[in-house]
Amino acid sequence: YSQQEGSLELLVVAARDAFPGDAALAAAAQRLGLSTIVPSSNATVHRTIGTAATIDPDTWRRRLGTLEGQVCRIEGGDRAFGTGFLVGVDLVLAPDHLFATAQELGADVRSRFDFLSGPRGRTVLAGTVFRVTEALARRVYSDRSTGLGYALLRVGGAPGAQPIGPMHTESTGALRGWIDLGEAAPALEPGTGLVIVQHLSAGPLRLGHDAAAVLGLSGDGARVYYDLPTEPGSSGAPCFTPDLTLAAIHVGPASVDRHAPRGAGVGVLASAVLRDLRERGFGDIVGRAFV
Repeated sequence: YSQQEGSLELLVVAARDAFPGDAALAAAAQRLGLSTIVPSSNATVHRTIGTAATIDPDTWRRRLGTLEGQVCRIEGGDRAFGTGFLVGVDLVLAPDHLFATAQELGADVRSRFDFLSGPRGRTVLAGTVFRVTEALARRVYSDRSTGLGYALLRVGGAPGAQPIGPMHTESTGALRGWIDLGEAAPALEPGTGLVIVQHLSAGPLRLGHDAAAVLGLSGDGARVYYDLPTEPGSSGAPCFTPDLTLAAIHVGPASVDRHAPRGAGVGVLASAVLRDLRERGFGDIVGRAFV
């Protein structure tokens, strides 16, 4: 690993921070072995989209590149617990059990964005860390109730208003932004495709997808069961419809819900979380730049 190779990697990373959905930059990152969830070829995009062939690959790729900067790893102490994502300038949505576990260990809870690895798992960028300052709203998950199992966390530093990439990126990177809960898909039908953006086993972000992932919904319509490739660390990952509309928050495997089909993944519908936040008086702050 030479200094020249390292400089080239950082150059490509800086360019992708400014243009996160650019196909040529995604291809350059892949040739260098850098972790990225943005596919460089239209054929790969169409395989991921499945039957939704009307979606323009370039538009889809740009959207996915933006999402890459909005999903984070949830950490506490020296451990990584799972995945979360921005839903406001300083608001992260994550599973309640991740936040509770970190608190039980007496650890400060943190969100880490932009973690990037290279060949053989070598860390290229350690990412940018924003500390969780408070939990604004929490619901405990239970398959015996309508518990939704989420934690709405406020983080310091307003990551949604910061450029993607290291703090010294300044104005060269695209602003990170956040995922709009108000645009969540209202319903999911069996056979619908899903895309998941996740930190598998505390590693860099990975993309999982299935063109007919949805298996069904819970009786109360708040949870969705699906067939997607997930592992430890995936809990909290956002799940999207093929056009990258937010659909659900991954909770865990079928073992967390006695009604889930065997081998399925379980997610809480994002629309149900938003409805609950609005009923509790938090709906006005989600998606706002500053409160």
